[in-house]
Amino acid sequence: MDLDQTSSAFEDESGFQLQPDQNTANRFVVFLDIMGFKDRVARTAHSDLLSQLSEFNKGITECIGSHRADIQLAQFSDSIVLFSNNTTQKSLQTIAEVTRGIMQCAIKQQIPIKGAIAQGKITCDTSKQLFFGQALIDAYLLEENIYYYGILAHHSIESTIIKLKSPISTTSKLLLKAETYRITSCHGMQTIYLTNSNFNQSMKI
Repeated sequence: MDLDQTSSAFEDESGFQLQPDQNTANRFVVFLDIMGFKDRVARTAHSDLLSQLSEFNKGITECIGSHRADIQLAQFSDSIVLFSNNTTQKSLQTIAEVTRGIMQCAIKQQIPIKGAIAQGKITCDTSKQLFFGQALIDAYLLEENIYYYGILAHHSIESTIIKLKSPISTTSKLLLKAETYRITSCHGMQTIYLTNSNFNQSMKI
């Protein structure tokens, strides 16, 4: 069964006609994590933390804004996950723009976040809160190995970034509007090094 071919129904061995899975597609996924969340919960009054996270959630919603039809959001505890509908260059630019907005919102509210972006087949059913796929795991595992503010691109998205006419201007600028930037590959991983005055330190996107 090829889940990429979702335009027509197919029959199982008994002859029963099955409808294609409209929730499964090749997508971009951004997995974001609030750094130091356990300590923040332990040292912050529940009501104060609720207020902070509610304000941050409001900011996330505003960042998605007019892209509601193109970006799906899943949020639980300290994890924020964004899904695109497909893997077109427009979708990459859109999810990068939304991610940049969330990063800026987090900086403004003094909420340190890190994350990773990957690409691949994902089932995304918001009505059932069902989300899974190798790309989601790739983004999650890569994010776990990041110890700085910023977002790292998994090697699964490298070819898509390279295909962009101007990968640096359309991707890294959209993510954090860095003052200086360069793009490089290391061990099969596409990395965009950024220097941003808001942090006064090097970052990776």
